[in-house]
Amino acid sequence: MIKRILLPTCGLVFKVLIFIILSNISLQAQQVLTGVVRDSKNNETLIGANVIIKGTSFGAQSDIDGNFRIETEKSLPITLVVSYIGYIQQEVIVKNLTPLNIKLQSNEVILKDVEVVGSRFLKNRKRRLLLLNRWI
Repeated sequence: MIKRILLPTCGLVFKVLIFIILSNISLQAQQVLTGVVRDSKNNETLIGANVIIKGTSFGAQSDIDGNFRIETEKSLPITLVVSYIGYIQQEVIVKNLTPLNIKLQSNEVILKDVEVVGSRFLKNRKRRLLLLNRWI
């Protein structure tokens, strides 16, 4: 008689535990971060820009249209590090899931003066011209 009472309640407890475990797994929903990376001057999209979640190795590269998509289980706010060759690295704080429009500034280096140094080839050429002038 005792065995008949315990078995049905054990099955019920087991089912409740499985339900709790599965509901916790589904509560950890993934956040999807999307956006586009552009040049700040001419508003052109940047192909292959790196967009990485700060402090991790998770991220994405922008496609041919400059778009990126990152799926993460981290909760908001999330800091993204955006970088591209020839541009200044930028950190963007994401507070909601609306698509981002990230504009990177170019890292321009302007040279003031250029110095041209002659080579030995020119000296040898001048000597040959002098020798030719003597023979003529």
